[in-house]
Amino acid sequence: MNKIKLICPSCSSKGIVKTGKRKNKNQLIQRYKCNSCRKTFTASSLKNKTYPAKIILNAVSYYNLGSPQIEVSKLIGQRYKVKVG
Repeated sequence: MNKIKLICPSCSSKGIVKTGKRKNKNQLIQRYKCNSCRKTFTASSLKNKTYPAKIILNAVSYYNLGSPQIEVSKLIGQRYKVKVG
């Protein structure tokens, strides 16, 4: 197992090792394990979450058709049952 230059999201330790991969809907994601707290995580869990591409494209389309941003957020929230912030 190789040492990786990541920081554990739980304990902020730098003692991280690779522990395999997990399959996502679209890709394989590298898993990591902290040597200090023994928790596993993925590098993608450290990033901010985003909306699916379908929702983003519909929001941009509504906006380009002339709908104000507030109206677009209401439409997307109602149609996809998500909180748009």
